[in-house]
Amino acid sequence: MKGLPFAQLSKGIAMTRHCWFAYAMLLAVPVSAFAAESATTAAAEEPQQSDRFIPDIFSPRISYRRQVDLNGVWEFRRDPESTGAEQGWYEGKVSFGEAMRVPGVPQAQGHGEPHPYQRTAFEEPFWIRRSFIVPRLEDDERFWLRVGGILPAAKVYVNGREVGYTKSSRTPQRVDITDFVSVDAINSIAINVCDFPEVRLDGLLEWNEGTQLWKGPYRPIFGEVANACSVVDTYVHTNTAEGVVNVDVDLTQAPHAPAEIELAVMDGEKRLGKTTVLIPENQSQLHGSVKLRRFELWSPEHPKLYTLEITLKEIAGSRDLDKVALRFGMREFKTEGTKFYLNGKPLYLRCFGENHYYPDTLCPPSDVNWYLPRLKRAREYGMNGVKGCVEVITPDYLEACDEAGILVIQEMPFGLSTLRANRYTIDERFKKYYSYELDGLVRVSRNHAAVAAYSMSSELSFESQTQDSFNFFSGSDGLPGQARRLAPHALVIDCTGYVNTIETNKGARDTDFYASIHPLWLKDVFEEADMETDGRVPMILHEYNWWGNYPDLNLRKKYSHSQLKPFWLDTLEKTAWAQGQGELIPRYYENSIKLQTLSRKDGIEYARRGKLIEGYILWLLIDFGHWTEGLLDDFWNPKNVTPEEFLKSNADTVIVLAQDGNRCLPMGVRTDIPLGISHYGESDFDGCVLTWKTVGEYGGNSGEIQVDELPQGAFTQVGAAQFEPPAAETAYKIDFEVALFHKNRLVNTNNWSFWAFPEVAEPLRSAALPENGGKIFDNGLFLRTYAAGAAPIPAQAKVVIANTADAALADFIESGGCCVLFTHGAEIENMKMYYEKISFYPLFRTIPWNAGDSGNSGTLISPHPAMEAFPHDGMCDLPFINMLKGNLPMEFSPLREYGVTPIIRGIDHYYAHRNNAHLLEFKVGEGRVLACTLGVLQCIKPHTPAQSSYDKADAFCPNQSIEARYLLKCFWDYVNGERFEPAAVVPRAEFVRLFSKRTPAF
Repeated sequence: MKGLPFAQLSKGIAMTRHCWFAYAMLLAVPVSAFAAESATTAAAEEPQQSDRFIPDIFSPRISYRRQVDLNGVWEFRRDPESTGAEQGWYEGKVSFGEAMRVPGVPQAQGHGEPHPYQRTAFEEPFWIRRSFIVPRLEDDERFWLRVGGILPAAKVYVNGREVGYTKSSRTPQRVDITDFVSVDAINSIAINVCDFPEVRLDGLLEWNEGTQLWKGPYRPIFGEVANACSVVDTYVHTNTAEGVVNVDVDLTQAPHAPAEIELAVMDGEKRLGKTTVLIPENQSQLHGSVKLRRFELWSPEHPKLYTLEITLKEIAGSRDLDKVALRFGMREFKTEGTKFYLNGKPLYLRCFGENHYYPDTLCPPSDVNWYLPRLKRAREYGMNGVKGCVEVITPDYLEACDEAGILVIQEMPFGLSTLRANRYTIDERFKKYYSYELDGLVRVSRNHAAVAAYSMSSELSFESQTQDSFNFFSGSDGLPGQARRLAPHALVIDCTGYVNTIETNKGARDTDFYASIHPLWLKDVFEEADMETDGRVPMILHEYNWWGNYPDLNLRKKYSHSQLKPFWLDTLEKTAWAQGQGELIPRYYENSIKLQTLSRKDGIEYARRGKLIEGYILWLLIDFGHWTEGLLDDFWNPKNVTPEEFLKSNADTVIVLAQDGNRCLPMGVRTDIPLGISHYGESDFDGCVLTWKTVGEYGGNSGEIQVDELPQGAFTQVGAAQFEPPAAETAYKIDFEVALFHKNRLVNTNNWSFWAFPEVAEPLRSAALPENGGKIFDNGLFLRTYAAGAAPIPAQAKVVIANTADAALADFIESGGCCVLFTHGAEIENMKMYYEKISFYPLFRTIPWNAGDSGNSGTLISPHPAMEAFPHDGMCDLPFINMLKGNLPMEFSPLREYGVTPIIRGIDHYYAHRNNAHLLEFKVGEGRVLACTLGVLQCIKPHTPAQSSYDKADAFCPNQSIEARYLLKCFWDYVNGERFEPAAVVPRAEFVRLFSKRTPAF
């Protein structure tokens, strides 16, 4: 598109549905020919939002007015020195020589310089301009310019005159430019896309931290002809109990002659109801109600939409002065106590976070049909809501949500990155501006059936706010009260993120529900901490729960034609090969995605049985470039979980383990598995049957549980499955499957894995207990742990279990002894920290996006005789959870030169690919060492579990885990067998240096 002359950029007038004007091509006429007067040089101080711009609430998809389509190709020129106004670019002076398409942004159209993260990028101001024809206007008609959205701010010029300045980058704007144009003639328009103003919005669209660096006219631009008295605002609020559609209408001005408004509700071509309202003399506001003969309710399962047609008519004449239309849904969303209700029925809010990630366009697409199939996919996975990250859902996205059945929490972009701290001491300039923007953002979205709630901000710490800031963001006289006055049918939340009480030390919050971070911040698998709340309103989980995964190199193909570059994949490959792990990349992805899936399933099912939890905001639905936390990949494609599998935990009605935390079962002992049902279906259920069975080589058990009642909106414990895992020589995996039937109709299924272990015989059953430290057993086992960690090693010892290395242990091994070394607090451990005291390595679950460059992305178990008898499928599954939690991996890079390779490898963050291991082996002299960082001894040691924390390793382990005893036996059998012949040889000095005790961090 570069280099097109302005004559070739001219565009014809689009034909409307009324065919009011014949299609004609524009002549090649320079813009400068229509410059009426010069604009003044911009003032040094920041310009203010021009009052002539007002919110444009009507969708371009439904239009009865004559329109001039200004989309397509415009002239384009960058203005790095901001000299365009001085040089008269708005008058057509100076050749631009380049072009771009509107809607869109130039950074996605080849403009700018090469950038590490996207094809091209630039940040300075720029100009676009074009010519257009204004059709003949009647004496009482006006010509409006409709600007869908320009980020971050813009000055608009028509025929060389400044129309005004707008920084309402999210709210579609309309402005009357009748006095600026010439009818039946060619006119010019120039738009200066400005720098970011000081007082501005600050949301995800501005958050360009490594992705999507853009600005520009990202939504459509139109000209429109309307009567001087026309409909400029409409608010539709429905009464589902009485079948009434209430409508408030604002006109641009009072009619000059008696007039009336006709309100008609249409279902396609069928009229469901109509009313006519006389407009009182000298009034421009009116209210009307339409009674529907019949209607269907809007819901996620049935997103039925109707069209409201509003016709402004002269009473004396036969002329229609104006006609507009909008779509709406008959629905009621409210709270009662701690529950959400949609159309009178309890609703569990299964929301996803939206980070507005658009690799192909950089900016939010302006096509409803781009969003619709993607949102339908979200519905297939059971999602029924969406919330932006300190960002609104754009109008086209909202329309798609209406059609797909996705509820929207519309969050204001009032401070995410550069202005995040500004919220705490907000001044009058920002208060006035945010209030102005809230007004527009609510007006343009409040008629959408999908919009359920408005959020004023996110992650505000009330303790850090000034009283004035608290009153503004959380008080009834501040933003929440303003939102309620504008959209009384919608819910309001002052702040998503932290506090679960109405009362604070700053005063009472004005909020209809809470959105709170899990109390442990990163919920690990099996952690069942109760959420805390005052119980006055419903509570959902905020940005839940950042389960990341190792990236997929196959995404390169999908990024081959996108505007964004997958730079993180370059980092991944570079660091992996540099650390000798390049060949493991496919296995890393496979195992990491399995752990992410397992962790997410655990988290969602925790939420479904959690006390007072009425929903969650899954963070995220799709991956966000180098932050791979999605259920789907960057392009909305499934990663490894099908909708059918995900719905087992995410449907309206789900079966869950009523109590989770122990998946390791003793053989030959009766097991009770308690089950519960979270039921948010369309009605109460009675006469249900829950069937269960065990599957696999040692399965064959089955049964059923009669469930007399399942009330809507409740979690019900329904009983327990009981079976006895049969005895076997080695441990094995059991698949446990359940199914719920209501009157012979299958409602849902679910399944989980359990593992059965044989009990370990003496002396290993008690050999590792603290009271046996320093004791030697008849089989030659010597326990050199706990208080006996430095005890002399008896001559008859054959195998030593130790927890640290020293000279005495080195002597024993060097002379031919064998050692199982459970190393903790040694030099070899990976102590990489995030923040000052937190490491993500002691977590079983995957790391979050903001984990720096370290953390657990999963595990890989190589085929090895030490692990043959322990079921593992190539990764540390749930039997390892208690032994992994609270224990750091070994960073074995210093041992690589001696040929050491891990048996159990820890997958590090792909930024660094540290060589982490949980189990490895080597020789020292004539002896052999099996070194392990798993908490085997910790799990065997009797103690009282405590709340999980980052500085108490014992708190992660339950009492006397049978799987830990069994793994110890596996190690014992291996080190006493003929196959314990490590290939690597580590020098004695290096062994002592790396495995000696140091001051433990955990």
